[in-house]
Amino acid sequence: MKKNILDLSSNSILPKEFLLILDDIADEIRPNYVDFISDLNLKYINDIDWILTDLSGRNTLNCTLFENICKLELIKRLSSNNQINEVITNDLFFYKSFVKNFDNKLIIRNKSNIILKFSKTLKQNSTKLFALLYNYTIRFLLPKFIILKSSLDKNKPVIILESIIYENSFDNFVFKDRHYPGLLENTTETEKSTIFILPYYYGIWDFFKLFKKLKKTKTNFLIPENFLKFSDYYYAFFSFFRLSRKIKKIKNIKFNTIDVTDLVLDSYYKNIISIGSCEGIIRNRLIKRLKSKGVKIKKFIQWFENQPINKGTIISLKTHYPNTKITGHIGIFTSPNVIGLYPSKQELDCDLLPDEIAVIGKNLASLIKVYCPDLKTLLSPAFRFQDLLIPKSSNRLSKKFTILIILPIFKIDYTMILNLFGLVNTQISDYNLLIKTHPGSNHNFVSKILSDNNLTDYITNKNVQDALASSNLVITSASSSALESVFSGKPTLLISNGSSVLKNPIPSNISSNLYSVCYNLDDIVNKIKYFMSLSNQQIIDLQKLSNFNITDYIEPNTLSATQIFLGLDKSVVNNE
Repeated sequence: MKKNILDLSSNSILPKEFLLILDDIADEIRPNYVDFISDLNLKYINDIDWILTDLSGRNTLNCTLFENICKLELIKRLSSNNQINEVITNDLFFYKSFVKNFDNKLIIRNKSNIILKFSKTLKQNSTKLFALLYNYTIRFLLPKFIILKSSLDKNKPVIILESIIYENSFDNFVFKDRHYPGLLENTTETEKSTIFILPYYYGIWDFFKLFKKLKKTKTNFLIPENFLKFSDYYYAFFSFFRLSRKIKKIKNIKFNTIDVTDLVLDSYYKNIISIGSCEGIIRNRLIKRLKSKGVKIKKFIQWFENQPINKGTIISLKTHYPNTKITGHIGIFTSPNVIGLYPSKQELDCDLLPDEIAVIGKNLASLIKVYCPDLKTLLSPAFRFQDLLIPKSSNRLSKKFTILIILPIFKIDYTMILNLFGLVNTQISDYNLLIKTHPGSNHNFVSKILSDNNLTDYITNKNVQDALASSNLVITSASSSALESVFSGKPTLLISNGSSVLKNPIPSNISSNLYSVCYNLDDIVNKIKYFMSLSNQQIIDLQKLSNFNITDYIEPNTLSATQIFLGLDKSVVNNE
């Protein structure tokens, strides 16, 4: 009997035909998965440590449960059609789930090692634990040496705007807000004095350098470290200990008819120490400290991805500031397979969501309500994407065809793109190359993979819009940049990472002739050659055929819209 093998080992690449089936499975089971997690949460609905876990929040970027359930269903379908008779895995918990759910007619080759599995999980969690210890120790001690003064007047109500700080967020001590560019341009100096940015530090290690920038910048920051106490860091740090005591309750868990107890345990163990969950607790304690210091909050605007930091903040705000309006701003485009970003009915019922969700385009409101029809939404300016509304010349800016690679934030995705493009180089010629890295990615990891594929010299420091203007074709993955590219009229290739469900951020109701999903090297090479062969006029014709209206997805940044968003205008326009 010929062996038809499905290799699900961690470093394996699935055939295109299997990846297509896997994507279909993800589309089918997403609603059931949301209900499944809601049922699982019922045991711990009042437990903040559980609520702030990636498992509870359906965070498919950090939690592998959804992915593994999809792969179990993939095995079921392929075996029932006699497309496979053997499965390979090097994951102990996946192996145990397989044994529980499939008969012995299907061969399972187990490459896992319980000692290595234990060591790997221990190493992963230990690394995160030491990172937290370093992070919290520095953040607790530094303000005692670098005094971060604030213009906060406790007698005046303030608007708090939550944003993310990266290593490159400052230019000569001037804060360059990547998430709300242009927002303050539509406010008066008096209004600016009431708006304070509450930072969330992403990928920051040199806090000494950061705190010096915060000390010298003229931007109004509400610095958490000025309010937090040692007990707050201590409580957040030891959340893993409290979570470890709940493991014994995880048993006899089924998704539809599939026993997924082992997969739930796997996700729980992998994420029992979570920097995001700890930051959610830190934010929860911060709001309590602000209240005890007499800070008056008129409005709180979150950078909203339905992450633990969002929920931790909301729980505390609704306890200590029950009359403060909370707006969650979704300022990005993301895939339906990033399930956690999409609010659930349970989260609404349990008061774990903002009072309103601001979306950056009128056609996005219905998409964000897919699991929560009663969610209250409003339109917000698409601050990050205003350049897309400016008409641009459709003529190519360079005589030589230019390919722009926009790397996503996650290692598995940018590694696949760079490794594949390293091979593409041998099959195409006569083109320019630009590579735009993501500010939130690990710089050392990216640099190594670029070096391994001889691509280091092609890094560009241009911003995304300038890079797009210089390009003829864009290659990217699970990033808002994919939609930016399509809206800019650029042919775009979305690259599958080859081992998991596709995270396509382009809304399904956009029927575009400008983008394609590539699952392997042949797909990429064929599509690049196809778009290189087109004339300027043929590209313009493709743009005309693309079925979307950009103003349905990109809301202009106007004075009125900004005033409403900030709560400075009493008239409120809802899109419910």
